[in-house]
Amino acid sequence: MPKNIENGKPQLSLLPRDALEQVARAFEDGINKGYIRNDWKGVVPLSKHQDALLRHALAPNDGEIWDNDSGMLHWAKVACNALMLIHNYLNHSKLNDLSHEQPISNKNSLNNTTIS
Repeated sequence: MPKNIENGKPQLSLLPRDALEQVARAFEDGINKGYIRNDWKGVVPLSKHQDALLRHALAPNDGEIWDNDSGMLHWAKVACNALMLIHNYLNHSKLNDLSHEQPISNKNSLNNTTIS
């Protein structure tokens, strides 16, 4: 096993740059709409992120690839909302209005999680 995986360090180089740039632009779109940078951290209930994620995820099924409001790919908006959802789930348990489950207490245990 490569040393950096053994030590639990994520291989961020595996993330595609062009897709990451689209997601960053989705975050910027929020700022352009008047939201304050990072004002979603620790404030917005998880259900709001999930609702937005699902709206953008389902739009391509209806033939709408590009978001009419922003002109961006709906998938970039999905990823943006997913990142906000994950961050707030892991760091702000008080925002979890989706279920009675609480976030994992040891975030380092994610390093040993297999994603399929």
